[in-house]
Parts: sequence; structure tokens; C-alpha cells
Amino acid sequence: MHWAGYASNLNIQNSVFTRNDLPILTNPNYINSIDETSTYQGNVNDYIKLEQADIYKDITFHNIDVPFFSNGFKPDNEAKRRFTFKPGVTLLMDAGSSIRFQNAFSYQHETIMVGTPENRITIKGKESVPGYWKGLSIESDSPLNEIGFLDIAHAGETTGYPNGAVKLEYTAYLKIHDVNFIDCFEYAVSIEYYYGYNFYLEYSNLNLAGTQKLFSDWNGNEVLDPYKP
Repeated sequence: MHWAGYASNLNIQNSVFTRNDLPILTNPNYINSIDETSTYQGNVNDYIKLEQADIYKDITFHNIDVPFFSNGFKPDNEAKRRFTFKPGVTLLMDAGSSIRFQNAFSYQHETIMVGTPENRITIKGKESVPGYWKGLSIESDSPLNEIGFLDIAHAGETTGYPNGAVKLEYTAYLKIHDVNFIDCFEYAVSIEYYYGYNFYLEYSNLNLAGTQKLFSDWNGNEVLDPYKP
């Protein structure tokens, strides 16, 4: 099913999508109704394919029985948006793609990406190659921003800086904990230090698995203490 703008109010419940090339092709603005009441397995490509788009509403990724496959998204320039990722969600990222929780204006976009110890969130490259996709970028200073119980794999810039799997831009606020950085290109987290601006980073239990180093500045230099560049 190709779900485009003219069908933006379509509701999907208790349905079966099988024996197709893809169960659904749409963009992230229309995923709130793609939830656990339906099944999406048994197709040539068992994933929900999301076309690149600017997000103009609050959206929720539900823990469905197949991954989402994305070539990137970010909020539009109109207002604050909330991005919620339920425990157990899996996102496959296309080559060179990124997820940006920011835009041209400094709205307090809210990123709530918190799994559980038993039901972690996974974001990884469609191919298992370090640096296959660029990673997550956060600029919002919302105190609701939290990333926890996440496995993030194959992210990072391969030919430039910053190359952290998670990029924390100036004025950003982030609580990040219980995250596994798996086969990312070089750094787990890159931080932009900008004169006259403050950031807030609260972190614990960040684990490196096939990722070389934990923190860097915006120029790719290792930082041992994120508050003392």
C-alpha cells in the first residue's frame, strides 16, 4: 500500500499485510496508525518503507512485527514537534541518511526514545557497515529529551567531522543512558562547543562494541570529560 498525503487520515487496525513487495510505503507523518493491532510479515521486503519528509506533527513509532526502513527525517520549520519511539522499535537506516531532531529554528523539539532492559530500541544501518548512515543530531533544549535502552549501530561520518553516532549541537539538552554503540565509525557522541552557549548532558552506562571512542568535539578530537573539552 502506498500511503500518501491525500490519505493522511487513514486509520489502520487489525489488518494483515502479506504477500506484497512491501507492506506499506509512506512517510513518517502518517505512521501513528501503524501499530501493534496489525501484522506486516510475509512480504518480499518485510519492513515499512518511509520516504524522506519533514515532520509536521507529533509522531509515534510503535513496536510492530517488522522494522521501519528510513532514508532520514527531521521536523519542519513551523512549530515544536514530539518524536516518540516505543520500546522494541527497530529502524533500518538507508546509506548516508540521518535523523535530525532539529531544524532552522530553535524549537524545543522533544525526543523520547526510551526502551526497557527487556525490550530495547534498535536503530542500525540496512547494511552492517561502520558509517553506513550518519546518525542522530539533537539541538533541542527540551528537558524531555531522553535516549535510553537503545542499540545504535553502523552510524557516523566516514569522511568528515563531527562523526559521532549521536551529535549534540550547541544549546542541546539530553539525558542518555544504557546505550550500546555497535560498530559505529569512530565516536559514540560528538559535542559542539560554541562560545556563549551552554548544553546539558546527563549520561550513564554508555557501552562501546566495535566503536573506538566515546566523546569527541566538533573537529573530531577526543574528549575524555564532555564538560572539559
